Amino acid sequence: MFAPKVTLYNGQLASINDTTTRYLVTGQTPVVGTGSVGFATQITGIPDGIQLTVVAVISADRRYVRLSLSPQFQQLIEVQTFTQVNLGGGAGFGGGQGGGQGGGQGGGQGGGQQGFGGIGGGFGSSGGQSGFTSSGGGQFGFGGIGGGQGGGGQGGGQGGGQQGQQGQGGGASQGTVQLPVISNISVQTTVSVPDGGTVLLGGIKRLRESRKMNGVPILNKVPYVSRLFKNSGVGRETESIMLMVTPRIIIQEEEEENVIGTAAE
Repeated sequence: MFAPKVTLYNGQLASINDTTTRYLVTGQTPVVGTGSVGFATQITGIPDGIQLTVVAVISADRRYVRLSLSPQFQQLIEVQTFTQVNLGGGAGFGGGQGGGQGGGQGGGQGGGQQGFGGIGGGFGSSGGQSGFTSSGGGQFGFGGIGGGQGGGGQGGGQGGGQQGQQGQGGGASQGTVQLPVISNISVQTTVSVPDGGTVLLGGIKRLRESRKMNGVPILNKVPYVSRLFKNSGVGRETESIMLMVTPRIIIQEEEEENVIGTAAE
């Protein structure tokens, strides 16, 4: 039981929260980088408790207060956990290197003058270095795709390209995702209460069930015989929620007179 107090202007909205926030990993967001893919976790806060929103409007004769009440009771019942497999990997760099080297050597030895780059990709410069030392006099044997004149350059470049595509499938990781099961009870109402009166909101009940089992170790796992060595029961707990709101009108002139009169005395 708790009794919070709040002071507000005429027609102003006020809120009171008595909650406990629990943070869960509710998802994953892919983050694409250079040559790799990662996953960033999404953390969400789940409030558990009571939230009350109230709007108070004073009548013209200052005798009644119109209250617009919106209480909300939220409870975290269960957290379901799932394992998510994330497939990612590099951009086929290993295949690109192999294609560059093979294409460069093939293009250089076959006399290819324009054997630039393997289909496999970005690291064909290694193949180019091999092309400079070839015996066929190819000066620009950097790979195989351009090697119309360069003999085995096309074959080496295409082979490297296939290896580079296969390299994209590598790498896998697992992530845990938590999904909450939430019980939510909310009420919205508008009532007129005299100054100093109390309005009661009741009739809200929540039932909790828990199952307990006690028994002798090992023996309570034996089929058919386990009933003799274990004791199980179901516990039920009923929770009733009541909300009482008491408005009091504060008139500044009267408050000043009370304070001044008290000080003079």
